[in-house]
Amino acid sequence: GNWSDHGFPGRIFVRCPDLGNLGQQTVASCEAACDAKLHCNAINIDVTSGACALRACLCGTELAPTGKLSGFSSYRRRDEPCPPAPPPPLFANVFGSGMVLQREPSQARVFGKAPSGAALTVTVAQQGELRYTANVSATANGAGEWACLLPKMPASGDGVSYNLTASLDEAPHHQQCLTEIVWGDVFVCGGQSNMELPLSLVNNHSLELAAATAFPWVRVAVVNSASSDTPLRDTPAPLLLPWQRASPYALGYFSATCWLTARNIAEMLGPSVPLGLVGSYVGGTPVESWTPGLNPADKDPEGHQFAVLYNAMIAPLTGMAIRVILFYQGENNSFRGGQPERWIKYATDFPLMIQRWREAWATNTGQSALGDTPFGFVQIGPRDCSPDADHQGSTPGSTFYGGVRWSQTAFQYAVPNEKMPNTFMAVAADLAEGYSPVLDPKAGCVHFGDKQDVGWRLALGVAKHVYG
Repeated sequence: GNWSDHGFPGRIFVRCPDLGNLGQQTVASCEAACDAKLHCNAINIDVTSGACALRACLCGTELAPTGKLSGFSSYRRRDEPCPPAPPPPLFANVFGSGMVLQREPSQARVFGKAPSGAALTVTVAQQGELRYTANVSATANGAGEWACLLPKMPASGDGVSYNLTASLDEAPHHQQCLTEIVWGDVFVCGGQSNMELPLSLVNNHSLELAAATAFPWVRVAVVNSASSDTPLRDTPAPLLLPWQRASPYALGYFSATCWLTARNIAEMLGPSVPLGLVGSYVGGTPVESWTPGLNPADKDPEGHQFAVLYNAMIAPLTGMAIRVILFYQGENNSFRGGQPERWIKYATDFPLMIQRWREAWATNTGQSALGDTPFGFVQIGPRDCSPDADHQGSTPGSTFYGGVRWSQTAFQYAVPNEKMPNTFMAVAADLAEGYSPVLDPKAGCVHFGDKQDVGWRLALGVAKHVYG
């Protein structure tokens, strides 16, 4: 049965007489296993198979010590205190141990949830021999939301890390401590399936994954896919890939384009500047779903709601300082149909998205400089593997990838331009291959495997527009 709502104190042993001798043996072994497991104080015996499940603590006094629990004939308890339930986290989901916060000249901003009106102290303390510590105060508003700017910090450098602790002033035991925090440069990588394509599916992926261990100062995280009709201050679920150092395991699930771009920058800067990469992407999505301020009741011809991915997957990131945005999207806006045709409308929709993202970062961090955050993007590649693949007919539902490529520059044919300031583009129209690592060849070469060249070309833009 489901015991989560019964709230009985101490350890509960469930006996199932209809199991006979097997039942008694199973209970005995299950009790022994429970004794050996930390925080186990309940066992659940399946009356059909005799399988044993160890349960976590059940606290409260709603049930008498004798009687029946749903699905079982009897139980008894051992008087053992329950460990206290952990307090709710104070930091937002996007923050975690091992993460990278944005170095100077920006100020890292942290935020989260606490009881309404509660005063908090956020402490930054260097790990190891204590050489730096700082305390910052914050107060939760009526909605229980708090935020504060941390002192400007230089890049942490090799071997330097910090603890970041938030605690309630009136209840110091209610605290959350994040460890192995470093300051460096934060990259946000968004878009659809070509940004989502993991390193485990690109050309020479075995070598690429093995090489990840050479860059321990690069750390990665991935936002869980979600949608919302309104902009959120925090992601609705914990990170899909929690913050961690680059490794073959982590990068097997992480964006190849984002990683390969950052790896080139990591080679340029060296371990003195940690890099933090945040992936937030969903395959098969149009630019309208990523654009703030649009009406979620509106949908594209394929049924995608407007603004909802921005609201749940980008808006929560706009409260933290970052260094650069990388974006790879446009394929889903190549479909014909509508007035004007969608590939033409993209020439205004894409610059609008960029502008509104920057405005959100400047407003939500309180740092106007982030209103001009460098924005790099990838030119979409060919639709299919044939020379005329960009022209797939004129009927609704057909695609025009060539038109989208012009629209990606707001019909200015180069970036940056007056409609798209401080942007840069990685050309990819020449990177078609005769196969796709994701799709059947007959389905096209949209997801080509040469993301190394994409990463190199984006990195050239980052080197120029971010690092001069």
